[in-house]
Amino acid sequence: MSQAERLNRYPSDHKGATDDDQIQVLFEMALQATNIMFMLANPNVKLSANTLDYVAQLWADFFDYPFPDIASFAEGIMDQDFVQNSYLVTHIPYIVTGFQRFALKVDDAPWLFQYLRRNFYSTIAHSVKNHHFDLAAEFVDLFRQYGRTEENDVQLRDGTRYLLSVYRQASSHWLDIKQTGDYEHTDADTYSQTHLPWTAFTALRHRLFEEPTEGSYGAFGRKMVVYRIPHSALHACNITSFTTVPPNNYLYM
Repeated sequence: MSQAERLNRYPSDHKGATDDDQIQVLFEMALQATNIMFMLANPNVKLSANTLDYVAQLWADFFDYPFPDIASFAEGIMDQDFVQNSYLVTHIPYIVTGFQRFALKVDDAPWLFQYLRRNFYSTIAHSVKNHHFDLAAEFVDLFRQYGRTEENDVQLRDGTRYLLSVYRQASSHWLDIKQTGDYEHTDADTYSQTHLPWTAFTALRHRLFEEPTEGSYGAFGRKMVVYRIPHSALHACNITSFTTVPPNNYLYM
């Protein structure tokens, strides 16, 4: 279990960070780490003593990875590299949350909160323009993982209103929502059919987090995020500086 062998170097430029093969490797590593956390919380599974060390080091590695913001992409919201990078970013937190079971804290990964804040309205705009709603739902879902609600977070409130407007336009039936292009599902594509209702449901439901009791997935998550996490000024994040209000041309569907 050596993340150094699989990520033997970080990309040095925008092109490297948006390479499909590179993104796929990171996807696999993030989901592998999530599965490892589930195994660590299972008393019937015996793993090596340094297993949590591997997950913690991978989590720390993401602090240094150059995830590009929307402004870095020549085609803006139309750039599929932006979309794929954003999907990767929304899947990394599962390592801590165990698929929405446990709360996420801003200090767990300030870069993650920064990415969500800076790219939220661009993601909504992509959703409106391309009729592709899953990614917008995953952003809203993550805001809830921080304990945010419609009452105290304007981006979460805007995202909720947007998803509900999509739902109403589909006659209040998620499976009747029509996506376009590569996002349109077929009757034979069960995963694509269910992914939008799944992500929309998790985005809209209120949270009741489990407590990270000793031996639970959440307890291992808490141990992991404080182990080998960089604390240098390089990773400092001023969360009050992000855009939390929509741009002037922001409109719901």
